[in-house]
Amino acid sequence: MLWLNYPQRHSPPEMDSNIIRVLLVEDDEDDYVLINDLLSEVSGKKFDVEWTDDYDTGVEAIGTGRHDVCLLDYRLGERSGLDLLQQALVNDCMIPVIVLTGQDDQTVDLEAMRIGASDYLVKGQIDSTMLDRSIRYAISHKQMECHILESNRLASIGKLAAGMAHEINNPLTTVLGLSQLLVAKQLPEQVSEDLRIISSEAERAAKIVKNLLLFARKTDPEMRYLNVATVLNRAQELKVSDFCPGGRSCGR
Repeated sequence: MLWLNYPQRHSPPEMDSNIIRVLLVEDDEDDYVLINDLLSEVSGKKFDVEWTDDYDTGVEAIGTGRHDVCLLDYRLGERSGLDLLQQALVNDCMIPVIVLTGQDDQTVDLEAMRIGASDYLVKGQIDSTMLDRSIRYAISHKQMECHILESNRLASIGKLAAGMAHEINNPLTTVLGLSQLLVAKQLPEQVSEDLRIISSEAERAAKIVKNLLLFARKTDPEMRYLNVATVLNRAQELKVSDFCPGGRSCGR
């Protein structure tokens, strides 16, 4: 069995506006020529086609993540294109895959879509317009899917941030309150100075917690004027700081 270290991706590779990078996994050279000719007939864009003619090199190529779309033949010697598709998806392949076959078989069509193919095309029934449309739709659908996944991921981060902020806020309030009480007492100067540093840093941490809660809060979007300096200051406070000797933060 061939194991590959696939790159982790949250979206398909960014496309050049006029060049679409196509991986064609096809064991028949005549069909490669046919597909290449069809793509060359499409006006307004260029297809950069990389051809591989067997299962193992197809698995390796699709795992690189350097293509915008994969055209995958159903028949690849002893194994099928659906086997390759399934292995690629298990390994977090994020590019859209269009399955090509020589025969119109509804069973294969349904199985390909169930596994995760973006489309299913019969070679003898397609022209350049149909192939171009299928590629464009497949890429667009995959990008939309990745945007949805990214939105869900950000929503999860927001929930995590809110939970952490609440957990941190309780002990932080205690530290801040006690340090301020001790600063007010008559204590040796060095102890008082250390307490002032503790109180100051606790206040800064409290502001960071407040900003995390604001970040995690669900609000309806609205258009309004903003003070850019305030936004930048809040972003700076959220940034993790390195501390210099003596408890003072660097770069402030």
